[in-house]
Amino acid sequence: MNALSIIIFLLNALAFGGFSYFIYLRLNSSPVKKFYFPALFFKVACGMLLGMLYFYYYKNGDTVFYFQEASTLLKIPLDEYFQEVFFTKIPYDQRSTLPMVKITSLVLWMTGSNYWLATIYFSLFSFFGSFYFVHQLTKKYLEFKLAAVISFCFYPSVVFWSSGVLKESVVFGMIMFVSGIFLRFHFWRKVEIWHLLIVGFGAWLMIVLKYYIAAVFLPVIVIMLLVSLTQHNT
Repeated sequence: MNALSIIIFLLNALAFGGFSYFIYLRLNSSPVKKFYFPALFFKVACGMLLGMLYFYYYKNGDTVFYFQEASTLLKIPLDEYFQEVFFTKIPYDQRSTLPMVKITSLVLWMTGSNYWLATIYFSLFSFFGSFYFVHQLTKKYLEFKLAAVISFCFYPSVVFWSSGVLKESVVFGMIMFVSGIFLRFHFWRKVEIWHLLIVGFGAWLMIVLKYYIAAVFLPVIVIMLLVSLTQHNT
């Protein structure tokens, strides 16, 4: 590991470590605050284990493919790279893989093409979404605290398959964020601009990465929102 790699590693460690601690401080009197760091470390560990499973045992799979293709994309000149990522239309026959490759390449660009640092970022994104949902749910229904934490933060199959460099990590995280924002609005009628931005971006991201999940989830959320508004006005 050369000096540049060490600097990139330290900067990224400071970034996700500092942001994780910042989120922890904002939990204040959350009923699930004590589970935050154990759940976070478990999520990151699952992401690492998933990477090891596919790289060293299967030696193939989606996460390996995304990493290899994203690494290839990063080899083109920087100005051409950003043009390709943000402005080049995705061919129809690559619509199921290329968006994830582009997202992975952006994370690799920040991490100096370090797969394991990228794994941490994807895992943390998924974790923040699930913990936000659990936080909103348990603020209203304290009796569901243990069940919610176990189901979304510690149940092995749920946590493992929504960790690491996978589409599932991104989509699961967004589903949880959007669901948590809906609960916040439904229970307390509180919504901020950044919530709306996340919902809009999340809807787009789900459609791009897993349109068949978006086709089920988004109509359900819209219907629930309409029901919530109707109940509030009666």
